[in-house]
Amino acid sequence: MIKNPRLVMAALLLFLAAGSPAGVMAGDRYAVLPFTNETREDSLYWMGEAIAIGLTDHLLAAGVTCVSAERRRDGLLEIGLDSREPVSLASAILLARRLGADWILVGHYTLLANHGLSIRGHIVSAQGLEEGKQIEVQGVLADLHHLQQKFVHNLVPRSQRQPQREGITPMQEMSTVPLSSVELYSRAMLVEDQEQRRDLLTRALESDPVYSAALIQRALLEIAEGRPESSFLWLDRVALAKVAFPERYWLARGDAFAANGDRGSAIDNYKKALALRTTATAHFRLGAVLAQGGQIHDARLHISAGLTLDPRDPEGLELHEALAAPVETGS
Repeated sequence: MIKNPRLVMAALLLFLAAGSPAGVMAGDRYAVLPFTNETREDSLYWMGEAIAIGLTDHLLAAGVTCVSAERRRDGLLEIGLDSREPVSLASAILLARRLGADWILVGHYTLLANHGLSIRGHIVSAQGLEEGKQIEVQGVLADLHHLQQKFVHNLVPRSQRQPQREGITPMQEMSTVPLSSVELYSRAMLVEDQEQRRDLLTRALESDPVYSAALIQRALLEIAEGRPESSFLWLDRVALAKVAFPERYWLARGDAFAANGDRGSAIDNYKKALALRTTATAHFRLGAVLAQGGQIHDARLHISAGLTLDPRDPEGLELHEALAAPVETGS
């Protein structure tokens, strides 16, 4: 017979609370999925992507290891899903495992009266067995960037946040970007057609000519379309002192030099990106350029380092397979 049901219930609640992290776990890897639109306004579909991009950046700034927004979008395509569509919990867990993430951050957003906005979300383990506490922030739509920062501060205790790197924060960078530019940029990231993406990015830059994320993506489009020389016209407009993640700028410059056949400059720029933040993408790109120059040993080291960070990245796996074959030498 249970003598004190209240004590038993209290113990059970403590046990459940211990199994469900209130916030992020130090050393673990997180993936932020596009938040689901709970508003009937279909025109707001882009906001789920904007929230995911913003939360990822704020988590990175707090020192949390996160899957990049680009890698997350690629991962969704790899499992046959679209960033514009709601993702079920089962699909989210499948994606997390594919991306090598320990946890996923999922949630919803709702447009409130008088241009208000509610953002709600929680973290779920890649095994789908544990959930963190529900976090909700509310404010006005025009203050989206502040709401994202507030959400992350509720998720990541101050004691777990890393000291701010030199430079500016994502909040400082985005505080001057018009919401109209954020919308156009987010919509651009959701389309695969390069012509549509170019048009949306160009329009985003008409509203904010120094929007660094749009400038970098516009440069990457030039590279993808076989015009690496033209990419520098866009990259040269980036005000590096006002960029929260300058490694993305150096990575794009490395891509431009690599596409233009200048391996030495590409290597220098990729190394600058890695010096600022260790990412799988930078390791893979550096490894690829080193391999092209015959530096196979160093190339393998970087590709292995990248695969340690992202074991299922298609770019890294393809490079690893290519370099695993015997290297041909002249007769």
